[in-house]
Amino acid sequence: MIDLSATHLRDASSVAALDALGPEYAQRGKTAETAETAGLTEPGARMHKTPSGELAGG
Repeated sequence: MIDLSATHLRDASSVAALDALGPEYAQRGKTAETAETAGLTEPGARMHKTPSGELAGG
């Protein structure tokens, strides 16, 4: 679990960075539950639900 209590996602790049955590955890043998996030503010959670694309180079 990744605790993001009161974290504000400001733009698409922060959402893409957060989305990139799941595959990074999986490469290291961690489960989906380990990479699950919690505690985002309501606007941040809403932004995270929207498709975000990818970070360049990643």
